Amino acid sequence: MSAYVASVRESREVFTAPGVLDQIVDYPMGKASGRQALAVRTTDTVIHTWDLARSIGAEELLDTDMIGWIDDNLEEIYAGLSEMPTSVDTSHRFFAAPANVGAGTRQDRLLRLMGRNPWCSRWLPRTWRPGAFDT
Repeated sequence: MSAYVASVRESREVFTAPGVLDQIVDYPMGKASGRQALAVRTTDTVIHTWDLARSIGAEELLDTDMIGWIDDNLEEIYAGLSEMPTSVDTSHRFFAAPANVGAGTRQDRLLRLMGRNPWCSRWLPRTWRPGAFDT
């Protein structure tokens, strides 16, 4: 979690610089326009939102407009970068793209492309009970 928080802080600094969206930035997956880097970061945040919701037993339904935008633009979002979620050959960033993402909602299919399995049962600690994480 601390690595994610640090990367969010670093991203905030980068993306608040004047004119950055129209500049080429050095992103971890390669050089990209500021707009493309922001699109990758947004996609990453949406998918990790689902990961977090799944891990704590919270609502997993993501914003349908955001899912639609990512799904419609996935190839463009990752175009020209060293690796993308739909790559057959992959390194440590993504699982290899599945041959068939299967049926299900648009969110389910996107999650499968991103290496998640929305159909598996949630893992919950033995001490978990409904409302355990409510404040």
